[in-house]
This record gives sequence, C-alpha cells and structure tokens, in this order.
Amino acid sequence: MTAQPGTSSGSHSKLQAGVALGDYVLGQPLWPVRIADAFGGNGPTGPVTVYVIHANLAQTPQVRDQIIAGTRAAAA
Repeated sequence: MTAQPGTSSGSHSKLQAGVALGDYVLGQPLWPVRIADAFGGNGPTGPVTVYVIHANLAQTPQVRDQIIAGTRAAAA
C-alpha cells in the first residue's frame, strides 16, 4: 500500500490506516503530539498504540535515540 497523507488534524505523518510497519498494521490516527503522530493499530499480541516519530526528528540519530530510549523507559 502506498502511504497517503494522514487524516488527523495537525498530523505530520504521511501514513494512514492499513499501512503495515513490520508486524504492526496502523489503524486510525488518534492524535498528533510534538514529536510524533499516534495511531491505533494491531500487532502480534493484539491492539496497540503506534507512535510515528516526525521525519525531521528521526533524521537526527541523537534525537531519535533519545526519543526511543524515553519511550522504552516509559513503557517499562
């Protein structure tokens, strides 16, 4: 599936429902946040929330790594 502009207000992501990201399939956009767009979705173990980091932030390895580390710490 080709990525299309998102439908959520303020979305920075060009993804939309139905796009597969690895083992995860995006559902509807939920909300935009400063560093990412949140989507409902389905994963190997059931429903999930997927945060797609804005491309301009993901291009900087140090920023991307800090976001990922913070997300993992919050999930723990």
